[in-house]
Amino acid sequence: MAIPEVVKQILPTQSPLLLLDTCSILDILRLTGLYAQPGLFRPQWDGIRKVCELAAGRDASLNIALAPQVAVEFDRHYPGELGRLAKRAAATLSFLDVVSYARGTDSPSSLQDADSWVSPFTGLVGQLMDLSLQMEIDQTCKSKGQDRSYEKIAPSAKQPQVDDCIIYEHYLACSRQLRASGYKQRILYLTSNTGDYMQGGKPHPPIDQELRELEIDLVLNWAWAARLL
Repeated sequence: MAIPEVVKQILPTQSPLLLLDTCSILDILRLTGLYAQPGLFRPQWDGIRKVCELAAGRDASLNIALAPQVAVEFDRHYPGELGRLAKRAAATLSFLDVVSYARGTDSPSSLQDADSWVSPFTGLVGQLMDLSLQMEIDQTCKSKGQDRSYEKIAPSAKQPQVDDCIIYEHYLACSRQLRASGYKQRILYLTSNTGDYMQGGKPHPPIDQELRELEIDLVLNWAWAARLL
């Protein structure tokens, strides 16, 4: 839907808004890389589940919006991330097969196939996408994003990042319209792309000023976002 329509959908709820970068969604599939560190994995997983529960609630206690380039980037990277997740699951099952045989017990792989082990992650990604308001491409935002990348302005300061800039410009435009309409609720922008959005532990200029002017909180992981909601 067009940005004004997204704004129209959000305003009556007077609930917080979560804006998602592509990497934050792909991070759901990448979380299995933290399996050896439960203290890191669990807060992120619980944060994602909390976000989905808030957005799915009857009282519409959370809005989620996605810029159009998010779907484009997601479709481009999803097969590779899913393949890596499936390989990790298969390797885990192979290990459990060996250990189970040595112990004389049933192997988990004889009870569930690798797809079943991957489904909690892919299922949560699908739920999140379904709960989100999907923005249509806005030509003004697209042009601004292209210009931003060409002029090497963050998130394109270090290298060309046209898609990232287009996503960011859509979120700025949506937030401006919301604030201009009297929206007072919290707006969060979730991205784990610290290389392009951060500098010295702080938002990269001029992102810092743009976010400050629109009262947007930049958060870098799911647990952080969940704490603020």
